[in-house]
Amino acid sequence: MKKGISILLMIAAMCGLSTASTWAQHTLSGTVVSKADNMPIEMATVRLFSYQDSASKIDPATGKSLIDSTLVQGVQTTYDGMFILTNIPQGTYRLIISSVGYAEIRQEVQMPNTHLDLPNIRLAEQVQHLAEVHVQGKAADMTVQRDTTEHN
Repeated sequence: MKKGISILLMIAAMCGLSTASTWAQHTLSGTVVSKADNMPIEMATVRLFSYQDSASKIDPATGKSLIDSTLVQGVQTTYDGMFILTNIPQGTYRLIISSVGYAEIRQEVQMPNTHLDLPNIRLAEQVQHLAEVHVQGKAADMTVQRDTTEHN
């Protein structure tokens, strides 16, 4: 009888440990809006990278240390600009948000051991005005239609 109870207690303890490690991963959420009018930005790309500052790797062009990163998760915002990244363990991450027509935002995120809801992330418009375009057309010199040939 004692052996049966101790086996059950061991199984319960093992299940509790695996459940605790699952609970240690939480969600990161937020809303992406336009800086100009506070309207939500639909289909913005949200990427979360692991973040490690590597002092041993130096960029020869700038002389600054490079950042080693690995993509952890990525999503697109919904019609109302919201995003949710799930199963994120505690740690330091780099969040990169981009959308066509807007300047990319990069920010460091310290993920606690709980759910993290970021304040509105405001993207500034990045518009590029192009020079005027001239379109020229030229009629075909000759057109063939079935048994008729037309010369212009």
